[in-house]
Amino acid sequence: MSIAYYNGEFSDYEKVRIPLSDRAIFFGDGIYEACIGYKDKIYLEEEHLERFFNNIQKLNMPFSKTKSQLSDILHLLCEKNGYEKYFIYFQLTRNSPIREHGSYLKDKFNLLITLKEFSLPVYENGFNTICLPDNRYGMCNIKTINLLPNVIASIDAHDSGCQEVIFLKDGYVTECAHSNISIVRDSVIYTHPKDNRILPGITRDRMLYFAKKLGIKYQEKAFGYVEMISADEVIVSSTSKFLQRVDSIDSVKLKDKKENSVCDKIFKLMYEEFLN
Repeated sequence: MSIAYYNGEFSDYEKVRIPLSDRAIFFGDGIYEACIGYKDKIYLEEEHLERFFNNIQKLNMPFSKTKSQLSDILHLLCEKNGYEKYFIYFQLTRNSPIREHGSYLKDKFNLLITLKEFSLPVYENGFNTICLPDNRYGMCNIKTINLLPNVIASIDAHDSGCQEVIFLKDGYVTECAHSNISIVRDSVIYTHPKDNRILPGITRDRMLYFAKKLGIKYQEKAFGYVEMISADEVIVSSTSKFLQRVDSIDSVKLKDKKENSVCDKIFKLMYEEFLN
């Protein structure tokens, strides 16, 4: 049984009790982050904390802790659990005196942090996907806990024997249900620009960082379904999986894996960075 943190107290995960005053329950009024770690190092910690605090500002969330204080809590929780490799989830929500949309306690917040043991990402054999319309709201760039469209899409993917959903909006590919998506054409990576249609993925950014180090060109440019289907590689990127090369989309088999796969090269660098 893992140890969790809630509002200043560490306790067994199953013993954490969230009050009805937490606006996550009625309104989904909250933000979250998720990251992975190895021993005493939380991978890309600064980047995850930066995004978390940016989202706090965007939604005017009450939060009195600094990045340094939150980092100390995360590391203490890691120490208490003692896992060598772990997955951390932390969530910030507003506190409310009553169930009313516009009423909340300006100086009260609820901070929940959970941690579980984690296995290193590996390439999945037969990473298959389906495409669905992107019916999400217009704030996909903020990592909120409002994930119902993603959940429903993920259920459809699971029922179809697939590992991920690719969202399409206005003729363009945006992102996936729980990852970013990019393509490789003629040795150039194309990925959707950062706007309100996609989450500014930490792993997506790291992929582009390593691409630059390897001399691989990239463009932050939207692409369509036909471009994706005919691409040399289709890559999904996320915190828990690093990079995965897509094998099929809507049961259409993509191009066979190449010897000098861009996805392979960058995955290897991320894997090594995580362990060092």
